[in-house]
Amino acid sequence: SLAVTSSGQLYAFGFAKGGQLGIPAANAILTPTLVTLPGESGKVTQVAAGNEHSLVVTSAGQLYAFGLNDTGQLGNTTNIGTLTANPMPKLVALPGLVHSSSVSLHGERGDAISGGLGKAAPTRTPITLPGAARGAIQAAGGSDFSLVVTWNGQLYAFGDNHYGQLGNTTNNGSDAANPTPTLVSLPGEVGTVTQVAAGSDHSLVVTSSGQLYTFGSNWYGQLGLAANSGTGTANPTPTLVGLPGEVGKVTHVAAGFDHSLVATSSGQLYAFGINLNGQLGNTNNNGTLTANATPTLVGLPGEVGTVTQVAGGTEHSLVVTSSGQLYAFGDNAVGELGIPANSSANATPTLVGLPAGTTVDTVATGEGRHSLVVVAGLVGTTASL
Repeated sequence: SLAVTSSGQLYAFGFAKGGQLGIPAANAILTPTLVTLPGESGKVTQVAAGNEHSLVVTSAGQLYAFGLNDTGQLGNTTNIGTLTANPMPKLVALPGLVHSSSVSLHGERGDAISGGLGKAAPTRTPITLPGAARGAIQAAGGSDFSLVVTWNGQLYAFGDNHYGQLGNTTNNGSDAANPTPTLVSLPGEVGTVTQVAAGSDHSLVVTSSGQLYTFGSNWYGQLGLAANSGTGTANPTPTLVGLPGEVGKVTHVAAGFDHSLVATSSGQLYAFGINLNGQLGNTNNNGTLTANATPTLVGLPGEVGTVTQVAGGTEHSLVVTSSGQLYAFGDNAVGELGIPANSSANATPTLVGLPAGTTVDTVATGEGRHSLVVVAGLVGTTASL
């Protein structure tokens, strides 16, 4: 697990064998421990955790990565192709990244060929480049690949590309490493990239105009497209997805292991992909490994307000409404839905019983089977929280 404080500090705890906590450790770290980012400028603003690797963004637009790098998911060549841990956070360079004239660079444009990737320059030197963007603002980690959005709405991808989850054809059909962050092109794009989500082997992208693009594996229909649904064929070309009955533009996306969730500006919720444990919030092919490639509207019994946020776990889903309600559905074998654990599929979105008066601000799910919730209106005293 990774946690960011309001002052921008980064803490990590849990399984550490691959170096994904940014702290050298043999197996696990049981106590939340402060992570040091060499050459950091500005506080930590965002984190993302993939399969044994982690990504961190600072307020200065720096991007750090650490953990396993067997398929280049750290965006550099250190220990690439091996299962050697990389616990020391390193800066990731995004080739072709445009910075504003007022930004100072700290080595984040290192050269992988010369071995300078991720090494901070000893002197802070302003660099004037054309354009109006600076650094990374969002990152998402899939099983063995990473996605990064920059301040000017560009999208970069690196790591495993077996199923085309990087949005290009390089090394499709193989597990060869792709350590160089590569710019992703969205055919017919209107506006800039505003949000990304990464599943096990598939990617979701939202533009400022509310378009939804998907690419990567579509084995279970998790791209919301008929193309190669139910097959292991790669889908490397970002493709525009239509949502039947859509009202308003797409505003928020989440990717589970092999399923996807999409919210619109009108508060609608769509789901597609595998539904083995009811993680789509309906009974379509529930309990089977059949693909569900058609985005389907999800109803929330007793909903007050509209859908504002979604999160996808390995086989479960979380949804927040504008009134602060929290709904959960899907696998609940170990209680990840916040309701009594059971081994049956939970295909009906269920309101999670939080203490009276509690409203939810933010939700997140791990690639394993756990859920995190931030509630609104917490008041701290010297005695209690």
